[in-house]
Amino acid sequence: GVHLYSNGDLLAIYTGLNSTPYGYGMALFDKYSKMKWQINKNIHHIMDVGHDGTIYALAQELRPFTYSFSKRQRSILTDSIEIISAEGKSIRSIPLPEAFKDTPYESYFYSFPSIMGRLWDVSHANKVSVLDPAIADKFPMFPKGALLVSFRSLHTIAVISPVTQKVIWAMRGPWRSQHHASFLSNGHILLFDNLGGYRNGIAYSRVLEINPATGAIAWSYGDMQHERFLSPTRSQAQRLSNGHTFITDSHNMRLLEVAQDHSIIWDYRFPIDPKFKANGVYADKTQMIYTPESIIPAIDSRSQILHARHYEADELAFIKADSH
Repeated sequence: GVHLYSNGDLLAIYTGLNSTPYGYGMALFDKYSKMKWQINKNIHHIMDVGHDGTIYALAQELRPFTYSFSKRQRSILTDSIEIISAEGKSIRSIPLPEAFKDTPYESYFYSFPSIMGRLWDVSHANKVSVLDPAIADKFPMFPKGALLVSFRSLHTIAVISPVTQKVIWAMRGPWRSQHHASFLSNGHILLFDNLGGYRNGIAYSRVLEINPATGAIAWSYGDMQHERFLSPTRSQAQRLSNGHTFITDSHNMRLLEVAQDHSIIWDYRFPIDPKFKANGVYADKTQMIYTPESIIPAIDSRSQILHARHYEADELAFIKADSH
């Protein structure tokens, strides 16, 4: 994940492939690429930056598995929320397995749905978002500074109290292996549903807007036949100030903006290396997926967009300043 500040500073997480843990660290660079600070911890996936500059990131570690509910694994990869100051200093850490423990949602974590046979990756947290004070009144059920976390392996989104450091709300729904859950200004939650769409033996991806009070789907994109696409992992959805939704279709190397009425405002597809076209992976965007194991070839054999974000003009003041 990356975060671009209005002054041109860039906060970046760096990770490694085919290693466990795969999170390597996080660093802040100025607009001239000079590093201001770095954190050598297993930080991974997508962070959030609060209104006061506080950074909320995910970190991981391998540790012995001692919970009595199941003895299937000797060790597991666990996640925590790392709260970090704007200066790169650690404030505190919230271990996520403990956040579920002794709450009504404990079984969500220890039921281990998992995907792709990776039982050791029990939760696979992939995004943390902090509830902005500007929209907090739209979420009266959550406390100030509540933290929303998406857990891919658990097919769960959960809200954690920054005070008690416990899960106070969690939900599973018609989504599967979701990514990029975020609070919306209308009191809903937006997420990218990687594998929850399924019709006539074919899996497909969707973007879902969920009412956390009722669990109802308030809006979706991808369910209509002409909208269908498949991105088994990664990918993102971002609600823009104009009400449109910016979608990152990682596996098809595609970025698009769609309106509430599902019309496509613009659609950009990155050029694909011919060697990937040759193996046919990109030929069928509605390829059939029946088992977790059948997903792996589709993931391992293609280039992907790891992260993308849409910025409004007023969020990038440094570009205008540098032009004078």
